[in-house]
Amino acid sequence: MKKSVILIISTLSLVAIILIGLLFQRAEVYNETIYVQKVVCTSIRIGDDYYDTFWNERSQRYLVENPEEPEKEAPLLFIDQLTIDVIYEIQPMDASTQTVTFSTNSDVSIASIEEATGRIVFYKPGIATFTITANDNNNESAKLKIRTKTLDG
Repeated sequence: MKKSVILIISTLSLVAIILIGLLFQRAEVYNETIYVQKVVCTSIRIGDDYYDTFWNERSQRYLVENPEEPEKEAPLLFIDQLTIDVIYEIQPMDASTQTVTFSTNSDVSIASIEEATGRIVFYKPGIATFTITANDNNNESAKLKIRTKTLDG
């Protein structure tokens, strides 16, 4: 009789421990991937100066905004080795992968872009288009068109 009582108490204790563990177990969310929904080019920087960009629906590209005429493209004054940094945002801000890759399919004799940093160098006046692509599996991207010209035209 003593052995059966001990066996019953042990079994009930084990069942109680299992039930308590199940009842108070936290639901764990496993690393849910949040994909990039949008890449936004907010501005460009030349030295210490920032120039806003705007989305042009017709061309499906971001353009450098003319501060005197909002929603109008402003060409940049070309100087030898003009260096421009692209400023962008990833949306949503809590996306799992926050990194991007920069590229261009424009004539590399006009301008080039560093794939990792987004630093653009213009070698001669002209128009170049650059792509900012999110590094997640969603492949969201944005295009930025920059036009440079000399003082005389």
